[in-house]
Amino acid sequence: MQANIILITGCSSGIGHDAALALSQRGHRVIASCRQQHDVDKLRAQGLEVIQLDVTSRESITAAFSELMIKTGGKLDVHY
Repeated sequence: MQANIILITGCSSGIGHDAALALSQRGHRVIASCRQQHDVDKLRAQGLEVIQLDVTSRESITAAFSELMIKTGGKLDVHY
């Protein structure tokens, strides 16, 4: 299996959180995102790469996308 770089939004809980952990455990490079700093800290403690992102804020989207491109060298295979 080829590892993909995967961005998942809404990873603080629920399906996003479970998907981020499962895909990471399967060997993919997962970039998890969430809105709140305490959730960012929690996800990092679980071993995930994290970007703070509020999908309702244009400024947050722009900043997060720039950070993502720097982290991944401009590559993104999957967005979920």
